[in-house]
Amino acid sequence: MNEMSNKALMLLLVVAIVVSLGGTFISLSKLASVKTLPLTGFVISNVSTGYVNLSVLSAVSFSVANNIDFGSGYVNGTVGDNAVLESNLSSSSETNGTGSWTWSSLKYFLLENDGTKDLNINITSDKNASNLTKAANSEFGFAMSSWENSPLAGACNGTTKTTAWTEFLMRASDVGRNQTVCSSLQYANVNDTINVSIRVVIPNNARAGAVSANITFTGEVAGN
Repeated sequence: MNEMSNKALMLLLVVAIVVSLGGTFISLSKLASVKTLPLTGFVISNVSTGYVNLSVLSAVSFSVANNIDFGSGYVNGTVGDNAVLESNLSSSSETNGTGSWTWSSLKYFLLENDGTKDLNINITSDKNASNLTKAANSEFGFAMSSWENSPLAGACNGTTKTTAWTEFLMRASDVGRNQTVCSSLQYANVNDTINVSIRVVIPNNARAGAVSANITFTGEVAGN
């Protein structure tokens, strides 16, 4: 009985050893089939790309400085039929000496293109000559001036440069008409300003009282 037990134990031991050796062989075979990456010493990196985005916008902008006030006066009928007031006169009085108007200094509208585009500058008045003075044979107009540090020669880069006195026009009794003062007013700082002066001819039969006109300037991008 003991002899049979010893034989059985011996058989089980042999089977266990065979199974163990078989498992070891299989494990070694699998390890041999695994491919490993070589050691190179180089760093493997991932490259990403970023972007910088921006937009540059054009700006349409201009400014108007100053008002024109001729003050009070009258037409001396014994000297002449009318008084001529031109705001760009250095004498600061009427041109023909037939009135009593005086003003302290040169008067003008200073227009500056402070945007990023050349502009066509238009002017409109809510009154023409007859509406302003309520009299016949009167005049009311505008013109660019080349004095008082205005780079007139290079400022208007287009074909229209209104340097001669030009009467304000009306589309209706109370609606002014757009008239071009300067085409293609440049935006470069050295050539971006013009002066606009006003001329009024007051006849001796003009109605007494204070009068005024609203002057509107508009700017449109040149070339559009």
